[in-house]
Amino acid sequence: MDRQDNQLGYVVVTVAMLLVVFLGFGALAVDVGVLFSARTAAQAAADAGALAGAFTFVTNSSAPQPSTAYDHAMSTALSNNILAQSITVPEVTVNVDVGNRRVTVDINRTEGTFFARALGVNSAAIGVRAIAEASPDALASFCAKPWFIPNTIVADPGQTPCEACTAGQVLIDGNGNMTAFGQSRIGQPFTIKPGNPQSALGPGQFYAIRMGDSTGGADYRDNISTCSPEVLTCQAVYGAEPGNMIGPTIQGVNDLIGSPPDVYFDVGMYQTSSGMSNTSRSLIVAPVWDVCSLPGFCPANSFPDGGANVQIPVKGFALIFIDYVQGNNVMAHLVGISGCGSTGPPLGSEVTGPYSVPVRLVRLP
Repeated sequence: MDRQDNQLGYVVVTVAMLLVVFLGFGALAVDVGVLFSARTAAQAAADAGALAGAFTFVTNSSAPQPSTAYDHAMSTALSNNILAQSITVPEVTVNVDVGNRRVTVDINRTEGTFFARALGVNSAAIGVRAIAEASPDALASFCAKPWFIPNTIVADPGQTPCEACTAGQVLIDGNGNMTAFGQSRIGQPFTIKPGNPQSALGPGQFYAIRMGDSTGGADYRDNISTCSPEVLTCQAVYGAEPGNMIGPTIQGVNDLIGSPPDVYFDVGMYQTSSGMSNTSRSLIVAPVWDVCSLPGFCPANSFPDGGANVQIPVKGFALIFIDYVQGNNVMAHLVGISGCGSTGPPLGSEVTGPYSVPVRLVRLP
């Protein structure tokens, strides 16, 4: 056998040996890719569960905790799949920290391998964790509707705003926190937008706020039915929008709630076209204005300048379910209250979404 034959035999043997190695690496790469995909899906399920649990502190402040957050976190996590396989209850652990409004979801499961079995590795453990929390204070809100909610709007019948201020029948106190009175009024029906001049807060003042992008009735209507791009911020001051605007109000509300509209059963329980749900297209957010602190308003219950230059500082936000239009009045239920706290948001704080309280994923040390 000559030298060339010897070299050819060596190359064949080397290629055969390397082919086995390359196939092994390729097989392991397939298993690693599959396991990485499984871990990504598990993390997404844990994130969704934690956020759903924390969100219950915002959408239903009267709900029993920790059971409500636990149930929503668990059901949301279980509604996801990993590699087309259902997540099972024993694989999910949910912990709720009520004091910090924080929900932790852990998912631990075992995934089988494919080619790694040849090396004696039949399965691999996957473990992920997600932590979500809801802030105790409001910061800001986009998609807020162009109405302001007087701090005394759900006071006892017959009470004037100034009498309600004196009696402490307000939603948010001087420190920017929800009051016990406000908590007791969660679930109460009320008129969010009156159409009768006798129900106006002052001459030409029908609880409308001037949004920065609004230049007329059409913009006002669109900001009801859809979303204004303007972010309303805690402690910021906005002008009142004068006039009743009955037509644009009714048109905007009807577009918002649809036909047939969703039906309010209780806080966190709404009948939709798809069945009972804890969310609804009829849930909106509007800024709360403290009339008690308006200089010159009390004890006369009227604006000192007739209301021409009313300025509305945002004290907090109200989560509201819009029921229907009755005559020229917009009827609603009070679902939640989020005060701004004593200091308001820090400069550069994040936009918090349509519900005014930030619900976010966090990583603890």
